[in-house]
Amino acid sequence: MVSIIKNVKKQAKNLIAGYSEQSEKEKKQLIARLIRLGLLGENASLDDILGLKLESIFERRLQTLVYKFGLTKSVKQARQFVVYGHIAINGKRVNVPSYLVKKEEESKVSFYINSKLNREDHPERTIQKIKEEIKEEKKNIEQPVEEKLVEVEAK
Repeated sequence: MVSIIKNVKKQAKNLIAGYSEQSEKEKKQLIARLIRLGLLGENASLDDILGLKLESIFERRLQTLVYKFGLTKSVKQARQFVVYGHIAINGKRVNVPSYLVKKEEESKVSFYINSKLNREDHPERTIQKIKEEIKEEKKNIEQPVEEKLVEVEAK
């Protein structure tokens, strides 16, 4: 991940120095690639590339996203699930924890169709379901409290 950031920043520095037609094309391609990966916003420039942090690329790894999406209890377990072929992107098995997930692929991360973890009654899935229900209940409890506070402040 360090070398990826280093190479992208080096490429950006070289493009800043050059003002040819080719360098403009490469600049647009580099920015477009980083936007697809979710590392930059829509109106990014080469200066934004130089400001990229290592943490931003770690956030795009499959292992991290599997954990963040609540498919596992820990990052370590996410790594195991990926390596052992339980995770798929758009139905295709991916077993590389360091795979950089594109922005468009985020919503397509799930359990592999033939994985035992894909069953709703699997013990790991049951725990996740309970956690999701608890989060939903917390939202339902907190929302009326916030609405009451707004009403009190309005009076």
